[in-house]
Amino acid sequence: VVYLTADACGFYSGDAQTTVSEEYAPFMDRPWNSNEWHFNLNGEVSMFDLVARVNSSILNAVGIKSDDGALEDIFESLLEISTGSTSYLVGLFLGDTASQMREYGETSIERAWIGCSHLTELIQGMAQNDDGKPHPKDVIIEKVAPVFEYIESILLRIDNVYLGSLPRHKLWHPDGTVNFTEESEFRMLALLLGNPGLNGNPPPPTYKEFKLDVALRIQDTFLSLLEVRKHADNITGLPIGVSYVEFLASFLANLNRNVLSTVEASHGIDGKTFPLFDCRYVPGFGFAVANSLTVWTRMSNYHWMSAILLRFSEIMQEKGWMGAAAYHMECTELFSFTPFFHEMGIPVVDGVNGVLIASRLTDAPMRFVNFKQKNNEPQTPSALVADVSEDPSSYYRDNSMPLRTPTLDSEVYEQGMYKVKRTLMIADKKRWSMIKLAQPLYEDFKLLYGFKSYDQSRFRPGDSIYPASSALDIGKYVDDDDDDDD
Repeated sequence: VVYLTADACGFYSGDAQTTVSEEYAPFMDRPWNSNEWHFNLNGEVSMFDLVARVNSSILNAVGIKSDDGALEDIFESLLEISTGSTSYLVGLFLGDTASQMREYGETSIERAWIGCSHLTELIQGMAQNDDGKPHPKDVIIEKVAPVFEYIESILLRIDNVYLGSLPRHKLWHPDGTVNFTEESEFRMLALLLGNPGLNGNPPPPTYKEFKLDVALRIQDTFLSLLEVRKHADNITGLPIGVSYVEFLASFLANLNRNVLSTVEASHGIDGKTFPLFDCRYVPGFGFAVANSLTVWTRMSNYHWMSAILLRFSEIMQEKGWMGAAAYHMECTELFSFTPFFHEMGIPVVDGVNGVLIASRLTDAPMRFVNFKQKNNEPQTPSALVADVSEDPSSYYRDNSMPLRTPTLDSEVYEQGMYKVKRTLMIADKKRWSMIKLAQPLYEDFKLLYGFKSYDQSRFRPGDSIYPASSALDIGKYVDDDDDDDD
């Protein structure tokens, strides 16, 4: 049984935790961190997190090209976070750049998925000199100018699409021309990125200082990609896209084989009978959970989880380190992925369908249903909002901020991402069919799983472990055919 958790290092304590953490160390601390560096890096996001953040946005770069709703979704999610915004924008830039490299695929999504790892020369040129030393502070804005040009195009679209109804933000004249001054760009970047102030300093008071701080963070992201690449000896090119999948899946497989199977632990997750799959650096998931942020239901996030777990399973079985597998979701943030994996044909158990299995002991086994809305009916309560900026904290609710629902989240899932579904996820579903899977049993009864089993068990509660209550209000997560267009 493969055990999925949000943080493997936090799954251990004492000497075992130290041993496990040492395996992650080469991907955490920057070698260029010194008193002579441009800013203090000790309190910054780790290299591993920066690389994962870059990866989390490369496919979204394709989605936002033709879908204003997807752009609005990205904008709103960036407003939520105070760290990692710059690396996310870097990922959008790299994904957009690679999507235009036709030698790496027939569709734009394939090119972004495969081509990003081949952008080493571009990144090296923007981050460092020919001798491998980082560019000095006084030239870095010029060196990363292509990133700023891309960001500016995004800002213009955000202003036109999302903020068009707010006259005080409008950058467009009635005749259609653009008035994108330093002041307006400063305002828009600050809205998108928050305060990029270095060393814990107050927000930069001028646009020149603000832009320099952003440029230094862009350079730090590029250097992190290059440094992690040095330690990822199982891939060629940068740890982005399909190469990041190979890197992380291989790292986790070897972690189980060489480390988790040898350390003493107070639980039964031994790296052998119970391999541990660490989701901490799965793009679109781990960073959000670790920082108490929203785990968005974008299709790209589901794809990342599936792609890395799939490759991990392939490696473990190819090397003979794992037999037929079933999967267990340990943390609550993973439960929304269970119905998706069921549709991919994979037996997954979590806390929700665990309750369903336990209910078979009773004379009234449970059967979950999917909450659905039509025209926002039935209405849901308003979310509880906390302001913790002062002590004591304040709590309030607002009708404009209802609780998320499977219906609302299904809209986020599909925005701008149809090429991910039709190009990448169908291919993954076919590969999943080649994995040796275990059959979940309740005593001698073969428990059913997958959406079709849920339909079949309409009058047989408890026979299927499909947790419909965790599913999005969506017809299918993945299409059955492989037709595609670009």
